[in-house]
Amino acid sequence: MTKVFTQKKESGFTLIELLVVVVMLAILATVAIPSFNSWFALTRLNGAGRQVFTDLRTAKALAIAKDNDVVVTFDPTTSSYSIYDDVDEDFDTAGVESAEWVKTTYLTLSETTFNALPAADQAKTSVYMLTRAGDQSTRVVMDFLAGNDPDGTAIAEAVTFGSGSAFPVKPKHVIFDATGLASQSGYVFLKPNTATQLDRQRAVSVLTTGRVRLYSHTGVANTWE
Repeated sequence: MTKVFTQKKESGFTLIELLVVVVMLAILATVAIPSFNSWFALTRLNGAGRQVFTDLRTAKALAIAKDNDVVVTFDPTTSSYSIYDDVDEDFDTAGVESAEWVKTTYLTLSETTFNALPAADQAKTSVYMLTRAGDQSTRVVMDFLAGNDPDGTAIAEAVTFGSGSAFPVKPKHVIFDATGLASQSGYVFLKPNTATQLDRQRAVSVLTTGRVRLYSHTGVANTWE
């Protein structure tokens, strides 16, 4: 009996086919990467807005639970805010007291700066986005684009809360009392560091009634929701 051996034809890709796939992948990457970066920056922004909103609500709840004033101070230059448990309710006359410090939140802080903080300070420091060199477009900062706030007033600064009396010198702040009322109304405006689109803005407001609200810019001039 004669056995017939057949040679199996091997299949595969030609060099030209592989080059075509590589070119197509490069084109897709060119289109997809900017879209992903934009989506990532927007996600960061929404998260930062919710962080500020939640912390302000938490400060209000703490004031009610502790039955004393709780102070939230803001530093737009570092895009940070701090919470103080003002048990002796003397912020207006004594200003910030380190013994009453509860926590500080940075929307953006470099890894190097955070690591340089004393261990005790690190324990009370929250960082929404820890950055490294080159992280720019997705950094969320306290900043704004020209336009009006949700009340229709022209925006002039990233944090509109006042600092109160000149002596002692105090930072921009809001005080929640034991009933949950706020000492003043104001806004905190946020946007990605390099954003120029109106809809890449968020605003967190506090009313004297104690209500805290988060707004998103619609992209249409002077329109928030």
